[in-house]
Amino acid sequence: MNTSIRYALAASFATSPSAQVPSPGGLWDAAVVVGRLEIPFRFEISGTGSSVSGWFFNGDEKVVSTGGKFENGSLVLNFDHYATSVSATFVDGRLTGFYNRATGSYPFYAKRFAPPAAFPNEVPAIDGVWKIGGVKSNKGEPAWRLIVRQSGAEVTAAILRVDGDKGYPRLAAFNKRYGVTYPVVLAGEQADVAEKVPQIHNLNSFPTTIFLGRDGLVRGAHAGFAGAASGAYHDSAKEEITATVERLLAESTSARAK
Repeated sequence: MNTSIRYALAASFATSPSAQVPSPGGLWDAAVVVGRLEIPFRFEISGTGSSVSGWFFNGDEKVVSTGGKFENGSLVLNFDHYATSVSATFVDGRLTGFYNRATGSYPFYAKRFAPPAAFPNEVPAIDGVWKIGGVKSNKGEPAWRLIVRQSGAEVTAAILRVDGDKGYPRLAAFNKRYGVTYPVVLAGEQADVAEKVPQIHNLNSFPTTIFLGRDGLVRGAHAGFAGAASGAYHDSAKEEITATVERLLAESTSARAK
C-alpha cells in the first residue's frame, strides 16, 4: 500500500466521529426509582472530563453539583450540600446508574430531553397547591403539600413537607454548603426534642430559626423553610426572615434595654 494512502487512512480513523467518546452535555428527562415509585425530573449536564457539572431544577433554582467527572463513558456527579451523588454509565444515548444517599442507592436513568408533542385537545389546568391525604403530622394535620406549576402541557411539581425534616446527614450537608461554623443543635427524633431542648415549647420542625436580639434575648422563631419550588411560599418566607433580621440589626442594645 502506498505510504501516503496509509497515512491518509490513519488520519481518517483518528478523526472519525465513531472513535470519539460522545458527550453527555445537554438537557435530560431523568427518573429515580424508590421502591415501586418512579420520580421523574428534569436534569442538565455541562462540560466533560474532570470539569463536568450537572444540576437539578428546584422550581426556577438550579441545584448545581459540587464536583464531578466523566471518563470512559462513566459519569459521577457529587451534590455535597445534599450528601448525595449520581453515578451512571452513558451507553447508546442513555444514562443508567444510581442516585446515592446516606439511606441507600436508588436506580437512576435518563434519556435526552425532547419537547412534548402538541396536544390536539385542551389541556386541563392543574396548577396550584394541593393537599396530600393519608399522611399527617404529630399534630394530626396534613403534613405534605403538592405544588404544581404549569405551562400548557409542560408541568413541574414539588412536594413540600409542612412539618419540617430531620436527620444528621442533611444537616451536615446544609452546614457545609452554607459555611455554618457556629454550634448547631440536633436533638434527634421529634419525640426527643422536649427532653433535649426544654427551653423551647412545641419545637418540632427542622430547620427552625431562632432570632436573638443584640441583648441576647429570643425575639422570634420561624419553623421550617419553603424551598424555591414552592413559589409564593418561598418568596414570603424570604421576605419575612429578611425583614426580621434587618429590624433586629437596626436596634441598639441600649434602646432595647429601655
